[in-house]
Order: sequence, then C-alpha cells, then structure tokens
Amino acid sequence: MQLLIDGEVWKKVVYVDRLVQLFRYVPREQLTIPDFVFQHDLEVNGGRGMIVDPRTKHIYQRPSG
Repeated sequence: MQLLIDGEVWKKVVYVDRLVQLFRYVPREQLTIPDFVFQHDLEVNGGRGMIVDPRTKHIYQRPSG
C-alpha cells in the first residue's frame, strides 16, 4: 500500500529553485513566507531580472530596456 501512495504523491511533487517559480503553482497571497526567506532567495539567486515589492513581497519581472 505504501508504494502505491508514494508513487501517486511523487507524481505531484515539483522542485523549484526560486520563489518566483513557486508562485507559478501557488498564488503568493496564499502563502506566508518570512522576510528572511525572501532575503535568502535574493542572496542565493541574485536579482536576475526580478523586483521584490518590500511591502507586499510580490515579485515582478524587471522591465527590459
């Protein structure tokens, strides 16, 4: 029974490298993410074309120009 359950669960697991990728699957408004997690994500992954609104913690694509 455990193998059947594990197999079904693992089919739904998605690995993400950054918070912005997570927000493709779960709306930002449904998550409570501490500031230090956003800070760590920025330190590890850099800005890479992203802007974080410090008030709402929403992440936006930086306009190309």
